[in-house]
Amino acid sequence: MKFPLVRRSKLSVERDGFRSKVERLAAQNTMLKGKLGDAVRRGALREPTPPTYYVSRAEGIAYLQIPKAGCSTFISQILRLEDPAGYESRIAEFRRCVFGIHHSAAMAALRAGEAAGLLRFTFTRHPFARLWSFFQNQIAGQSGDPKCDATIAAEIAASGFAPGMAFADFIKALLEDKRARKNPHVRRQSDFLWSASGPNFDYIGQLERLADHRVFLRKVLGIAGDQLPSLNQTQSAGREARDAWAAIDPKHIEALSAYYAADFALLGYDHPDSGRRR
Repeated sequence: MKFPLVRRSKLSVERDGFRSKVERLAAQNTMLKGKLGDAVRRGALREPTPPTYYVSRAEGIAYLQIPKAGCSTFISQILRLEDPAGYESRIAEFRRCVFGIHHSAAMAALRAGEAAGLLRFTFTRHPFARLWSFFQNQIAGQSGDPKCDATIAAEIAASGFAPGMAFADFIKALLEDKRARKNPHVRRQSDFLWSASGPNFDYIGQLERLADHRVFLRKVLGIAGDQLPSLNQTQSAGREARDAWAAIDPKHIEALSAYYAADFALLGYDHPDSGRRR
């Protein structure tokens, strides 16, 4: 399995003050590719998720979608690059029902299953924060748009979830219902990162550390990471989230930790021994 190096041309910088950070991030990318390859060879990763990219061929970039890791924001920025007028005319609609961006004809035209010759980038998120975000947005939350909410309700029902269910019941369904674990919003992020031919990305970062990637994001999207207009934001470390996690059965926390073990091992997040405090 071949794991190519990060394309450094896209990481070039004008100011020496950023150079050491850029080189450190490039080294982390290369290290992750090595760890990912080892995990695949050991059989720790066995179920790759076919990649979905959103591409700007004019800019030579492709965003690898990982649901609930800032994907709506990054997808919208690809649309902005490819169709500025379309972006301006529809961004208000997407903010009202962020779910709609994933089903729009405008985005379907930019979606691809491969990204040969393009700089492929993606971002990850703490596994437990990602779960909470999905619960808040699609299980507990309502957009106020009847059509949007009906579409969401149908999709989560097909995964064994129910609109308005309690967080503890949501976690229990995830652990016990095979349909739930097929939902891309709760699948392991590491499953999105590889295919039989190698890694599905050239550059990867953590959503929680967007500011660290401002040079890269300014190069590829034209907007610094800490200035990206978030399209779908949830508070994953607030009191409501902490209280919800604290009420979860410790055995379920352990089972979740085991399910997401590859994500914790590969993606640089703290192991959830203290996950109930998140």
